[in-house]
Amino acid sequence: MRMKALGSIVVVVVLALAGCSSSGTVGNGGSVSADAASKADFCTLIIAFRKANETLGNDLAATDAEQSKAAMKLLIGQLKTLVERAPADIKSDLETANKFMVQFDALMAAHDYDTSGISEDPTLQADLKNLNSADVTGALDRIAAYTTTDCVLPPTPTS
Repeated sequence: MRMKALGSIVVVVVLALAGCSSSGTVGNGGSVSADAASKADFCTLIIAFRKANETLGNDLAATDAEQSKAAMKLLIGQLKTLVERAPADIKSDLETANKFMVQFDALMAAHDYDTSGISEDPTLQADLKNLNSADVTGALDRIAAYTTTDCVLPPTPTS
């Protein structure tokens, strides 16, 4: 049985990174500043990650250790890319999320990515709770808000 806290942490991270809508295009078609271009590129990147990761939350919490490990490594790699390409106004929050996921990965690696016994391991439960600090929660909330307000995409007209 998987611990609900693990599922909650995984879902929050995945949702924060997947908050953009995937219909339409970023921008208004006119000339854009370097900051706006960077923001448009970032939004395009996060949308591409979202499309590629529709089952990532389930994979991270999977009872199959190899599946969980592979999903974790994928998410950490994507977070690293997002940090590298993030506009200044969201970069520090992505750095916080990335640091959290690296620590979370180390914790899960110490348990061989076995999520099946987490609910019976009070030490691991305490470690998970400690990782999920107010700073992390705040950063994930701001990332989710950013992807739903700053990466808003107008709907594509249907024919």
